Amino acid sequence: MRISLTTYLFFLLILGTFSCKKKIQFKYEDSPIIVEGEKSLTYHQAYPADSSVLNFRYLQAKMRASTSINGSNQNFNAILRWQKGEKIWISMSLFGIEGIRALIDSSGIQWIDRLNNSYNILPIEKIAYKVKMDLDFQSIERLLIGLPTISDTVHSEINISDQYQKWSTQHPNGYLSIAIFDRINSMLIDYQAENPILHRYLVAKYGDVRNIGNNYFSFERMLKISQNNDFFEMQSKFSEVTILDSLSFPFDIPVKYKRIEY
Repeated sequence: MRISLTTYLFFLLILGTFSCKKKIQFKYEDSPIIVEGEKSLTYHQAYPADSSVLNFRYLQAKMRASTSINGSNQNFNAILRWQKGEKIWISMSLFGIEGIRALIDSSGIQWIDRLNNSYNILPIEKIAYKVKMDLDFQSIERLLIGLPTISDTVHSEINISDQYQKWSTQHPNGYLSIAIFDRINSMLIDYQAENPILHRYLVAKYGDVRNIGNNYFSFERMLKISQNNDFFEMQSKFSEVTILDSLSFPFDIPVKYKRIEY
């Protein structure tokens, strides 16, 4: 049994999991959100959710997810360990036996495939090509925590209604983005980023927002990424999210494992 490279990479973007049999039922807003109301043009440095999202140094959680890659479906369960700003560690298991262990940081992604006695190291500069989206480590963290992937000090057109804020932005890197925030807790609930020249599209939806301490965290999210005829979709669900003072991130590649090139 070999899981595709694309599954590994997208899994790491929002960190899904191994072996759930039932389709996950989600609480995010599935239909398009229409925001009509007062419009203004703002030169911004921070999104509304920047001060609302969960603040931590170390986080541990369990997750499960359903993925679809060009029509091929897979389901996962996993344990996540996260040192904010530094690294994300994931252990994926099947029937209680670890199959995959992965580590992502600013240098790239590494993973150990215990099912096939192999490993791989993918530099960060190759990730955008492999996953069809311009995502560095900071962008991956922002997507995972519930923030727009692109954070620029540029003009945004803002629409405000009774329930939502809608931020529409043309970014210097060629992307157009639309971010919709809930006005009650300021959290991101719908995000779209599009590069019309490269035909790259990203849609992320967040739901089941819960209070942890004095901040918020979305326990459910959906992600779609596509370019031309290639597409990926993931629906993931967090559980047992815990903030800790410290964590270990064991990642030792067995000497007899073979490096697989993609």
